[in-house]
Parts: sequence; structure tokens; C-alpha cells
Amino acid sequence: MERIHKLPFIMGCLAALAVGIANYITDSDNQTIFLRMAIVMTIFFILGVYIRNTILSIKDEVREKEIERQREEEQQFQLEREKERAEAANSKYPQASAGNNTQQGQIQHKVDLVAEDTAGEFQPMTVSRVISSKMNE
Repeated sequence: MERIHKLPFIMGCLAALAVGIANYITDSDNQTIFLRMAIVMTIFFILGVYIRNTILSIKDEVREKEIERQREEEQQFQLEREKERAEAANSKYPQASAGNNTQQGQIQHKVDLVAEDTAGEFQPMTVSRVISSKMNE
């Protein structure tokens, strides 16, 4: 990953080096060599930025597709588990699934939300008294 971020600089430097060596061998004057090296370095740096951005976008797309594939697998797994639970519930309670008001795979349960009467056991005031007395000390 670190090399991908350095790609524009590396490409620009290598291209400038190659042009510099080639122009030095052909006995060009120094000002021409430096100008050509600067132009080639700029062009290859821009090309390196384009290549780097393309590679990073491809990596992001692959990562997103992998995440999406994992989500789909998880959803399929959840659906299969729900089907298995529904089948197990149907085999466990066959009369509930044969009823007129229930759909296939759904069982009606009755939940009792009434707590037991334990009036003598719970005393929140004693706890607050202890806290306030500790703070006063």
C-alpha cells in the first residue's frame, strides 16, 4: 500500500533519470537536458497519479463487493435459520400452524408482563439514605 502511494514520484524520477542519461550520452547541453528532464518528470508524475488513483479505486470496489457478498451470505444464513426455526416450531406445535388466524411458520405466544408481589423486599429509600449519610461524613 505504501508503494502505491509513492508510485507517481518513483515513475517521475525514473523517467527523468532515463531521459537525463539518454541526453547526456547524445552530448546535449545541460540546459536542454534539465528542461527535458523536468518535462518528462512532470508528465510521468501525472501519469503515476492517474495510475495510483485507478489502482486505489479498483481496491475500493473489490473491498465493497466483498463486504456486499458477506452481507448477502449473512442474510441467506439468517433466512435459512429462520426457516429452520419455523419448521422446528411447526413440528413442535402442529396445532398452532393449522389454526385459522395464524399464517404458516408463525406461532402466537401470550406474554405475561405482571411481576410478582414482593412489597416487603425492595426498599430503594434505604440505599439513598446510606449514600447521603456517607456523603455527609
